[in-house]
Amino acid sequence: MRNITKILTLLVVCLIGMQANAQNVTIGPDNGSLISGIGGGNTGDSGKGRGMASMWRHEQLPLTMTTSDIANLTSAGELADPSCAIGKYDADGDGHKELFIGAGQTQTFIVVSLPKGYRIRGYRLVLQPNMYGNNITINQGYNSWDLGTDDLMRFYETEPWSIGYPYTSATTGNNSNTHCTLYDLDQYGYSYNAVAHLIDSEVTTANTLMQNNNATNRSKQYVIERYSKNETDMTNQLHFVIVRGA
Repeated sequence: MRNITKILTLLVVCLIGMQANAQNVTIGPDNGSLISGIGGGNTGDSGKGRGMASMWRHEQLPLTMTTSDIANLTSAGELADPSCAIGKYDADGDGHKELFIGAGQTQTFIVVSLPKGYRIRGYRLVLQPNMYGNNITINQGYNSWDLGTDDLMRFYETEPWSIGYPYTSATTGNNSNTHCTLYDLDQYGYSYNAVAHLIDSEVTTANTLMQNNNATNRSKQYVIERYSKNETDMTNQLHFVIVRGA
């Protein structure tokens, strides 16, 4: 069951370079459709009750981004139990809605996917943790949300995960697929491909923690990026996870 009470990480833009036709593709609020759907393990998904979506789909190309708070993958590397954590919201009050990803009491797992035969050559995501406040309505006619400011978050790109790896264990919180406080993968010896860090800064422990507890932290932007170095180090999919601290 999805039980998010806090939304922290705002996805501003994802720029993906594809092998087919060597083109760049942007994941954004105005060039794709949001689709709402849940899997069998997410029958109590609170994001759905707030009008959020579990998939973003490009308006022209076969590119999708799917979210879930359950780490199960299908044999094809897609999320087996989607849950609704994608939406559009005017966080800055400037009249322009941006695409966001929700996370809070649970991790949020994200898969960006192209059909087989394509290969992602690189990506760059820019994020800003600037959503907070009470009685926020994402979509008119749906339930509102109280968004807290007491979580620390990190945003990782990982290899495709198997059930329970590396996000759950008896030493990192609730022994389930969703709830834990494993926000520092280094601490537990887990490897990952990339981690979001402050723009124009080196990757350090301090520069990878995102928090929205004050105006200074809400104004910070983070970037995560990786580019192919050979013909086998990237495929048609990217796997990300937002993990939280207490």
